[in-house]
Amino acid sequence: MFFKTLMLITLIIFSLSACSTSPYTQEQQGAAGGAGVGALVGLLFCQNIDNQKLKVFCIATFAGLGAMVGGAIGNQMDESDQQEVMAALQTLPDNEKHRWTNSRTGTEFTIQPISTHETNEKICREYDIWMTQQGSTQQQKERQCLDLQ
Repeated sequence: MFFKTLMLITLIIFSLSACSTSPYTQEQQGAAGGAGVGALVGLLFCQNIDNQKLKVFCIATFAGLGAMVGGAIGNQMDESDQQEVMAALQTLPDNEKHRWTNSRTGTEFTIQPISTHETNEKICREYDIWMTQQGSTQQQKERQCLDLQ
């Protein structure tokens, strides 16, 4: 029962971070999405730990790491990067990558849409985004829904 509840909470956090009209900053959305993904990874990775307190600590650690990675990616994206993401999501077919470098920060980004589906008059796309800065690369899985018009 504990894990079903944890999974439900994690999915809610992850789905809330996917709202494109959210009043939260890109960093906050990235952190929330990263925490959700991290908790799911932690749930899978830590499932064989017998000690319940240690298991919860393990899952929380993965959620925290995911939040840090997601927040870092969100923090590094400025408006021009967000425009690149939106253009890529509107034009790229699934599994094709698009790369760009932010001329102001020198940060390199790669985006790859993974899947596309339509729901409630919106097109939703699951995608991976990589950010490389000073030789260190971070990856985040994201979801963005765009209005059909």
